[in-house]
Amino acid sequence: MQYSSKATYAFCFSLLFLAIEFASVWFVTDFIHGLYIVHGEVAEGIVESLVTSGVSVFLCNLFFFAVKDKVIIPYAFSIVALVAAVCYVGLFSFGSVVVALPFLTWTLGVFSILGCTTSWLVFKKRFSGEKGNNVQ
Repeated sequence: MQYSSKATYAFCFSLLFLAIEFASVWFVTDFIHGLYIVHGEVAEGIVESLVTSGVSVFLCNLFFFAVKDKVIIPYAFSIVALVAAVCYVGLFSFGSVVVALPFLTWTLGVFSILGCTTSWLVFKKRFSGEKGNNVQ
């Protein structure tokens, strides 16, 4: 597969991963609010971000079994991390005040870090030796 097509696929998968993350936040956050596990705004935000990011990363890593070139999944998570970094720079440099900034920061940051870490580890351990899945 050519590099430009890998980049295109990785970008499309990164958009899909962001959609999965936002859907997870939408559905799982209400469930967590109903459980009343923790008290306090900061602790609740941390628990919500860890649980929603964990669910999202698990669902996104299932795409390892759906694509032929497995390196696309870690590349897609790397693009998500780049998008998160650009969002942070934009939010903090322009002085925007967003009501949900702590939750957004935790959720997108945890999703990016957890997704990149797990996908690269899974790729290196399981799929890097297979034909056609070498990182060049």
